[in-house]
Amino acid sequence: MNELELKNDLVEMEMNFIPNLVRIENAGIPVNKEALEEILIKDIELYEELNMKFKNDYGDLNPNSPNQIIKYVKDTYGITLLSSTKDVLVQHSEIPLATDLIDYKHYKKESDLIQKYILEDVLHPTFNQVEASSGRMSSSNPNVQQVPRSVKEIFYRPREGKVILKADYPAIELRIAAVYAKDMEMIDAFKNGKDLHRKTASLLYKKSEEEITSEERQKAKCANFGLSYGSGVPAFIEKAKADGVFLTEDEANQIRKNFFKAYKGLKTWHSKTGQEFKKSGSIFVTTLFGRKILVDKYTLALNAPIQGTGADMLKDAVNRFYKQLDLEGVPANIINIVHDEIVVEVDESYEEKGTRILKNAMESACNDILKEFKTNVDIRKI
Repeated sequence: MNELELKNDLVEMEMNFIPNLVRIENAGIPVNKEALEEILIKDIELYEELNMKFKNDYGDLNPNSPNQIIKYVKDTYGITLLSSTKDVLVQHSEIPLATDLIDYKHYKKESDLIQKYILEDVLHPTFNQVEASSGRMSSSNPNVQQVPRSVKEIFYRPREGKVILKADYPAIELRIAAVYAKDMEMIDAFKNGKDLHRKTASLLYKKSEEEITSEERQKAKCANFGLSYGSGVPAFIEKAKADGVFLTEDEANQIRKNFFKAYKGLKTWHSKTGQEFKKSGSIFVTTLFGRKILVDKYTLALNAPIQGTGADMLKDAVNRFYKQLDLEGVPANIINIVHDEIVVEVDESYEEKGTRILKNAMESACNDILKEFKTNVDIRKI
């Protein structure tokens, strides 16, 4: 690698990750087939009921045909839909068809996934190491990185004599964005262990953190996750609505104005990125780990280095975990990786050691990159 000038931390990390990924795939994921089958039966019943409701209420309308849905809504309600995805439908919850279709899609998707999950007692999905240009992993056959929220808590079932541990990074993408943009206001909030959404709300509404209501905190949360990555006002309103938060255009404009007034580092980062795009149709962005990513959209230029840094961090944590695991001879294995979380199966008698090694690996991988504050990882047995 020296002759090819490829010797750097990123290449070394990716190369070391390969044998560890093989170990993860070979370990497999023990699933709770009985509990999943119970949910599947209920999902299929509800799905069939909704299918019948569609026939009774909407005639020959095919709920699986986006073109038919868009035409029906236009002809019946005079509303033009850009698509029939959930993100669009949730913005039109006043239309009965929209809510029926959201439920229909939910139960269909969930039942389709569960049927794939219960094919074996132990799943051996394929993990794709660099599926995305950002370095983010994906999984297939089946996809175990998009387990529906409603079944996450019962998805895993440890093999006899073992326990399953789950650890995730708290608000990791916002933490990365704060450091990437060198936003001292946001960095200070993380450094002092503050609730970032409450902190943001106090800056938006010019009130003390103690005076912030739950509604104001929720709006601030939408701002943190939307505005930090380049959403304009229309997209911000849409994303907030999808989370059950309804904003007028004037209110959204005011929130956006106050947000970037408070977080000057984010504003500067966005402005510089926008200026670079004016000079060229595409630019390279770099993760905090040194991964270069070619992007051709402004929003991608803001998202890719953040997601990419998170992916680099997680892979580094996996490498550190297995290195220490082997040094101490602890019988454990990572069985799943989901963007910001690692799931481990360990022998019951080694639970304490496995927990310590996992916690140290994830925290050290994060804190070595995000040096401005300390990030603690919570681990729980599931």
